[in-house]
Amino acid sequence: TAARPRQAAGEPPAGGPVTLEGARLSNGLVEVEVRPDGCLQISGGGTTLDGVGRLVDGGDAGDSYNCAPPDDDPVVTEPESVTVSPAASGPLRAAVEVVRTYLWPRGLDGEGGLARSAELALVPVSTRVELRAGEPFVRLRVWFDNPCEQHRVRLHVPLAEVASGSAAEGQFAVVERGLTAEGGHGEIPLPTFPARGFVAAGGAAVLLDHVSEYELVDGAELAVTLLRSIGLISRNTNPYRLEPAGPETEIPGAQGLGPVSATMAVLPYRGHWAEAGVGAQAERYRHELVATAGLGPNGPLESAAGLAVESDGGTVLSSLRRRGDWLELRLVREHPAAGSATVTGAFRQARACDLLGHAGEELAAGDGSLRLALEPWEIRTVQLR
Repeated sequence: TAARPRQAAGEPPAGGPVTLEGARLSNGLVEVEVRPDGCLQISGGGTTLDGVGRLVDGGDAGDSYNCAPPDDDPVVTEPESVTVSPAASGPLRAAVEVVRTYLWPRGLDGEGGLARSAELALVPVSTRVELRAGEPFVRLRVWFDNPCEQHRVRLHVPLAEVASGSAAEGQFAVVERGLTAEGGHGEIPLPTFPARGFVAAGGAAVLLDHVSEYELVDGAELAVTLLRSIGLISRNTNPYRLEPAGPETEIPGAQGLGPVSATMAVLPYRGHWAEAGVGAQAERYRHELVATAGLGPNGPLESAAGLAVESDGGTVLSSLRRRGDWLELRLVREHPAAGSATVTGAFRQARACDLLGHAGEELAAGDGSLRLALEPWEIRTVQLR
């Protein structure tokens, strides 16, 4: 069997072939240049982000509950050396490998462990910077062999403009936050928050394929945590908390010694995150092209269509699974305004159902087409057959 890609009639190609010239990558939609310090300048959609990918290593005298920078905390931001080498040259994708070598403190010293150690470790950090044809974002993969304890490593993304708040996808919603920090009784508030799917602010969006932690630093840049090394469930002398939060039990594995890797993408955009389609690009980033060998009729396969969901933006697919002889589809309206979605495919029946899969009223399938009107932040589940 064979599949042949074919451009839809009247549809212009998105961007163009991916090119690599020295330390510059381009696909017609976004352009990336690796600076001498190993950071990136990313331009696309009328927006430029300069200094993307700066790595910041700081101490952490905290525990599994609270991050706590030590009193003596020399933060490492500058690499000792930088090398850039080509990894793929197009035309469907191009990539470079950026290797920055740092001197990071081995751990904590001093009374109560509130100072970073004088002993340093030489740590090469590799970053793969990749562009693919038709994608308006830059894919990053960061990896290193971690020899250090009690520290936090974050990747920084400077914004295109100063922001007074951030938007981060969570569980069935996008949470918008200001510059304030949060803390419970007896805790020093911290401005770090969780994100799943994406976090966006000031024209810069970081697209995620895993749950992560971020901070909007002074409204000027996003800092995404790559690694937090800690050794105790609860530290009795945690400087950012008045009382213990749990037992002072060692958890050596939480130091994260050994190989560490993280993947994400950076999307420059203009305007409000919802109107710029950040959520749709996050979906696009998370779902890779999947190919598999299979059997079919003799001769070339001209075209084959499966289930499809089209929307006016802001409606995302949460799950698709089989329940007996029905397909169960769940959609979420992750947008502050109402909208719609149209589901098409080889089905003749449709019915509503609740989150537990209990069948509800019949829906008009319209010969393999189902149109759904969705309120802001609505979760809608339907079954198709």
